[in-house]
Amino acid sequence: MMRTFVVSITGGVLAMLCGTLLSAAPLQAAVLLLGLVLFAGTLLLPWPALLVALLATVGFVVGPLQYAAGISKAFWLPYLIGVLMGIRLLAEGLGRSRGSASGRRRPDPVLGVGLGLLAALAMVALASSLAHGVSALQALISGKEYLFLWSLPLAFAVGALRVDHLRLLWPAMALWLAVQSLVVVWQRFVIAPRRGGDAPWDSVVGLFAGNAFGAGGSGTMALVSLWAAASVALAWRAGLIKLHWALLATIAALLACALAEVKVAIVLLPLLALWVLWASGVDLQTAESSAWNLAVRRWTLRILGMGSALFVAGLLMWAHQQQFTVGGSRESRSSLDYAQTALERNLDQRDFPDEHGQLTRLGALQYWWRHQSMSDLPGALIGHGVGSVRRSSLSPGKLLQGLRFEPARSSAAVLLWETGLLGLLAWVGSSVCWLVVARRLGQQPTSAHQTVALQSGAAIITLTLLSLVYGADWFEAPHLAVAYLLGVGMVWGVHRDRTQQPAQQLHFSTRDPVVVGAAA
Repeated sequence: MMRTFVVSITGGVLAMLCGTLLSAAPLQAAVLLLGLVLFAGTLLLPWPALLVALLATVGFVVGPLQYAAGISKAFWLPYLIGVLMGIRLLAEGLGRSRGSASGRRRPDPVLGVGLGLLAALAMVALASSLAHGVSALQALISGKEYLFLWSLPLAFAVGALRVDHLRLLWPAMALWLAVQSLVVVWQRFVIAPRRGGDAPWDSVVGLFAGNAFGAGGSGTMALVSLWAAASVALAWRAGLIKLHWALLATIAALLACALAEVKVAIVLLPLLALWVLWASGVDLQTAESSAWNLAVRRWTLRILGMGSALFVAGLLMWAHQQQFTVGGSRESRSSLDYAQTALERNLDQRDFPDEHGQLTRLGALQYWWRHQSMSDLPGALIGHGVGSVRRSSLSPGKLLQGLRFEPARSSAAVLLWETGLLGLLAWVGSSVCWLVVARRLGQQPTSAHQTVALQSGAAIITLTLLSLVYGADWFEAPHLAVAYLLGVGMVWGVHRDRTQQPAQQLHFSTRDPVVVGAAA
């Protein structure tokens, strides 16, 4: 009650100040204070509404503001919400015991190892920043990707957010993918032809960050969109939503990937299909079916599903080859030539910039190895501090002075330059620990909601690990980071639910689950 009173009074005072400054001060000052009022008001929102605000900001606000309005700093919004969530957790008593500790189950030790590795990453980043004299401004600007959004999984860890709050997440994902597919159609057939140039299709990025006259996060769009569609499919298999939601999500995600040249989608589609088909879902066994019949039906569905996924992946490759190749080029001759050219480009190890001022993905790692492993052993182990290899108008990294290209082409390269081998290994190790915890929890009796949360969370953690050498999406846009940390939060939330209850009370029934979209 007291917190609500204080926030209301503070918000009212700031609102009056904004009204006064609208006529006497620059517009930017008024907008800043108005933003403070809005953020103060969100302190009054319940936690599920705050989660919706974060996801809606990432899904519908950040990308369009950058793409259509040219507001490049819009990517700060999710990080500011993350800071707000962190302040909220501190105000409500982070670490405060919620209920009696009697009868609780022992926490998974692997979770402790994962948290220890995250602490090690933080210490390495701090040590390298202090050792290389990173300024406070640079640490603030470039450190947001390391810290600001971790309040999301922490909210699940302390029980402020729960897996039950995600009941409507799966149909919401399907609706988001449907809206994005319409945006992709508009970008592909209206924006791209107007842009012209050598690769006009680079402007097709959906609801993700990008530029109508340049490139964008199409790779991140494919990764997050296909993960969202797979999550909706998992929810359908568990009986939580109706089939039409899964079909809508799948068709919308595939359409977006077909109209944007995202070659990674051709690889991701079979991998995610494999995940969905092999994940524990609806039990096909009935009273009349034998174990043999059950096994035959299950493997038949898996084989048919994988065959369909490979066929659709082939169609995607054909669609890309037909749309995004220049006539007379090698890759335009056939889909196999297109695939071979794409493979050769991705395996190219040139560690010098091309005509566009870019290193290849493997070349960026080789460039780091050549400049760090021998000549600068401390830099190779702990890096050069946060932000040291990223461009910023407010605080440019020191390693970029005099360079006309970006040496950090991928998230792995950024981690190597800024936190060294120790930081990269700590990040990878913590992610593997979350996967182990998810697997262990999935082997225990769980509700349908918890099962889907574990499967979806483990899927995005795995995809983020695989994307480390693909691009620098973690540090360039908040979409992948929010998805990854939401996945970590799902796993952490299920773990908390399991450890906060006595073992004898953990009995779940998956019969007659609540299905979103079912008739009342």
